[in-house]
Amino acid sequence: MEQSIIKELQERLYCIENALDNVKEGILISDRNSKIIFYNKEMAKLDGLRQSEVIGKKITEVYKVDDDHSEHLNVLNTGNPIKEGNRIYYTTQGNQVDMVYKTLPVFKENETIGVYSLCRNVAKLKELLERTMQLQNSHSEVSSIDEVDLNNSTIYTFDDIIGNSQIMNQLKTEAKQIAASNTPILITGETGTGKELFAQSIHNYSQKNSEQFLAINCAAIPENLLESLLFGTVRGAFTGAADMSGFFEQAEEGTIFLDEINSMPLSLQAKLLRVLQERKARRIGSPKEYLVKCKIISSTNRDPLISLERQEIRSDLYYRLAGLVLTIPPLTEHKEDIAELIDYFMKRYCLIYKKSTSKLSKELLEVLESYDWPGNIRQLQHIVENLLIRADKRQIGIEYLPAHFKKEISSRIKTPTNPKVKTDINKKLAEYEKSMIVEVLKKTKWNISKSANQLGLNRQNLQYKIKKYNLKLNSHP
Repeated sequence: MEQSIIKELQERLYCIENALDNVKEGILISDRNSKIIFYNKEMAKLDGLRQSEVIGKKITEVYKVDDDHSEHLNVLNTGNPIKEGNRIYYTTQGNQVDMVYKTLPVFKENETIGVYSLCRNVAKLKELLERTMQLQNSHSEVSSIDEVDLNNSTIYTFDDIIGNSQIMNQLKTEAKQIAASNTPILITGETGTGKELFAQSIHNYSQKNSEQFLAINCAAIPENLLESLLFGTVRGAFTGAADMSGFFEQAEEGTIFLDEINSMPLSLQAKLLRVLQERKARRIGSPKEYLVKCKIISSTNRDPLISLERQEIRSDLYYRLAGLVLTIPPLTEHKEDIAELIDYFMKRYCLIYKKSTSKLSKELLEVLESYDWPGNIRQLQHIVENLLIRADKRQIGIEYLPAHFKKEISSRIKTPTNPKVKTDINKKLAEYEKSMIVEVLKKTKWNISKSANQLGLNRQNLQYKIKKYNLKLNSHP
């Protein structure tokens, strides 16, 4: 019994270490005696060392530090975390390492039993910052065949918002009305509903349409890099910092779009609040202030009241950002627009992939209109593109739906007014699946392995479906 428990614990530890070893951040863990007990591949790459040279040694045996000059040892001795740091240090082999990090204690029964550090290479962050700024300073390229760069870093106007349902027409009217105001606008809506499309359209409908529109995703960029992008930097402010203007300066009298503001760190939200209150900002490392003249549009993919409750957004910042609020409904609330959206995406991808005009079968359209689309318009767009790539006929049927989507669709179809419709659709899906299996089995002369491979199934799954549909050799024409 004890051996089985030990084996289970060993396997669990192996799985955890294997997972951490493949994380793209450097991870170093030491015990209460400052002995390094875990050191992943990325950390070894950052330090220019081998894992075997490090694990089992003390911090002071690997790095040129003492108790007074090691963040790791300081956290071990005090129990106080370092949530954001940047420093240059040297390994005992003389390798210079420049990184940003966070170092946190591990407590058990109010005692510090270990410390772990999460590290990133400053050079890579600097390279990302420079690439981002270069892209922002240049005109955006045309990203698809039907999108036109409007010379202000946007490609969308209200004419590009597809949908003529009552709810969407009212929303477009409301958005046009608030476009004239310089008051901050908060756009709320689930992921994939088109928040940036509305933000760009509002900018292009306003009197600021000749000015720049600069968008930044607050969830995708580390805190220290996000602050640099927004406020700018001066040379020497931190390791690798250069003289660069931030978005607030670059935008001038244009518009800044802060996407997923609920993901911005609270410490940075405090600095953004000051910008909104005083309409002034300063570059990191500079005592000089500059005026902030741009309009600010922000968005959240979660109900802002929930974000407030979870303390993801400061309440004082929320009331500043939410001077005007625009709420975009999920696709499931305006399903009457689905057919028009499909037609638009079909024409678009026919041009992009140079395919002859295709149309969806009546059965497939019924399926897509009955689905509740948790990923909203973006998910619908990807499915239409997928269908067009797979199809080799002018009329596209249910058989061209991706396998993963077929599995999901039955459980998520919503037909509250007529449950029989859901039953009919599930029946049609089953009929298409059965016919596809029969067709492939005939082509492979009932070779189960070949058939399973072509259908994207494993052998056991295919055998289950053969039994489920009562399929037998030579029993189908």
